[in-house]
Amino acid sequence: MKPTGRRLLLSERRTMKPTGRRLLLSERRTMKPTGRRLLLSERRTGKPTGKHITRICANICEKGKINDCLKQKRGDPMKFTPEELAEMAAADAEIEATFELTPQEAYDADRRDRQAQRDNLSPDKALQAEKDRKYRREHQAEIKEKKRDYRKKNAEKLRAQQQAYYQANKERISAWKKEWYKRKKQVEVNP
Repeated sequence: MKPTGRRLLLSERRTMKPTGRRLLLSERRTMKPTGRRLLLSERRTGKPTGKHITRICANICEKGKINDCLKQKRGDPMKFTPEELAEMAAADAEIEATFELTPQEAYDADRRDRQAQRDNLSPDKALQAEKDRKYRREHQAEIKEKKRDYRKKNAEKLRAQQQAYYQANKERISAWKKEWYKRKKQVEVNP
């Protein structure tokens, strides 16, 4: 590698190839430059799927029909060749064998991703975002009080909205609660 006069990025130290940019979370896990950030579905599982599964789509679709739903919603999001799919499956198996993400690592990765997003903002948007953060920090008590007053004034309306949501999603919520209690019981039994 030729000296560039700057400190090597993590991606450059590991691959010994000058990239000129930080490694994305997906690249830190697989050590293969993908050129894109991990999607929400990939961050939760720790596996690069190449498919973006939105919460709405995942909630609407049944388990076996998510891919069909994705195709209907916005076409096939990403097409891979069979060789690429085989390579991704091999990489996933390798990662799955050794990879374990602690809550602290997940928090740090999200923090770094948010910082990278802030760094990539245009100067105008970065300035506005900084002003918004500063305002929220300085007026935290006022904002809480306004929210509290709103909830007090609109308590009936909010209660009706929550009740309507619960009635519409009763089966999904009860299934989620059963799964949560089951996982909690397993953790208590095997600490």
